[in-house]
Amino acid sequence: MAHRIQRIVQQYGQRQDAPEKRLRDKDQRREAYYQFYTGQKWGEVKNYHLTLDSGKLGIDRCVQVILSALG
Repeated sequence: MAHRIQRIVQQYGQRQDAPEKRLRDKDQRREAYYQFYTGQKWGEVKNYHLTLDSGKLGIDRCVQVILSALG
């Protein structure tokens, strides 16, 4: 969560809401959207082919990994 908060503050600058609250709200909306359109539980490992921790790898490295996986 700390990496996500740091990134949201850097990416969007201003903090209208507390970044943690903003992330929780966004996650709830993503979960509802995912479950509505797929009928599956959001976050279950079996539903994903590839997962990356951008907090550890960084965005640029994640892009490289994804491109390598596609090639």
